[in-house]
Amino acid sequence: MRVLLAVEDPAAARVIEGVAQRFGHHVRTCSDGDAVLGELRGGGYLLAVLDRAMAGPKGLEYLRRARTRAEGSRPYVLLIAEPEDEEQQLEALAAGADDYVVKPIRPAELELRFRMAQKRLAQRIEAREQMLSFEELLATSSELIVTAAPDGRVLFGNRAWHEAMGLDEQSLEAHSLFESIAPDQRERFNKVFRRVLREQSSARLETAFLNRAGDRIPVEGALRAKVRGRTPTSVRALFHDVSRRKRMEAVLRTVLEGTSGATGDDFFRALARHIAESLGAQCGIVGELTPDGQRLSTLAVWNGEAYAPKRTVALRREQRVPGTPEGAGSSRFLLPPELLTS
Repeated sequence: MRVLLAVEDPAAARVIEGVAQRFGHHVRTCSDGDAVLGELRGGGYLLAVLDRAMAGPKGLEYLRRARTRAEGSRPYVLLIAEPEDEEQQLEALAAGADDYVVKPIRPAELELRFRMAQKRLAQRIEAREQMLSFEELLATSSELIVTAAPDGRVLFGNRAWHEAMGLDEQSLEAHSLFESIAPDQRERFNKVFRRVLREQSSARLETAFLNRAGDRIPVEGALRAKVRGRTPTSVRALFHDVSRRKRMEAVLRTVLEGTSGATGDDFFRALARHIAESLGAQCGIVGELTPDGQRLSTLAVWNGEAYAPKRTVALRREQRVPGTPEGAGSSRFLLPPELLTS
């Protein structure tokens, strides 16, 4: 570990440097108070031992600057204080010092402080790594995740949400979550949003986004208030795009309506035709595989213009579908062209 040592008293500096070296740390000594800030700005130090007296009136500023770095990378600040400066010690801790030791420095006490620093630094780094993992998870999730301020202003949107909405990060700051909701859903969404904030609670709902291209995206998910103390600061929304499910439900409704009165062969014919037309496919086939899974016996074939005769055809296996067991359902098949001819 690299240690920045800025101590005015040479005797105290020797004690601190000796203890740090016993811990295997690499010590960089600063003899000039004004050079401390430059070293802190340069980074690379996990532990900074600062003499309040040497820093003078700029000491608190040094501490504040040291604490501006991100959690897990900013230095742990150990303050060397005069015994009579209790008020200044408290002021320094409030400004950003993590711990302090009072002169005259006793090696045994300093070793204890170093051990505490190592433990807390390890905890800080672990917390930072967990936060980075969480941020990466949010960024790469296929769920649409967005955080909005109480006035609806978007504070954060993950990659999936940006892509779905057609937004870039430059336009995020001026964007309102309410603008992203389909007009016919906004009144209901706003009521749920306000209730979640007011009650500091969560709520599930189904709604629809409207992206910049004008595409409607049906979603379902939840809103949850984020609270600091007793004050709600934002609302996090996590939604799942249900467009595919909605399309399949529409297809199913069309198929059921189109086949409700049919029986026997007429049912299979209607099923093949309505499936194809609902999906916008060129043809529709209803059939059953032979027990060996190598041949298909058709029950109905719609080729886009007319019904083709029933046939039993050999299937040519195209490729194995990963993650499925051996058998009829584990492969994709190429159908022979004659299957669709009248």
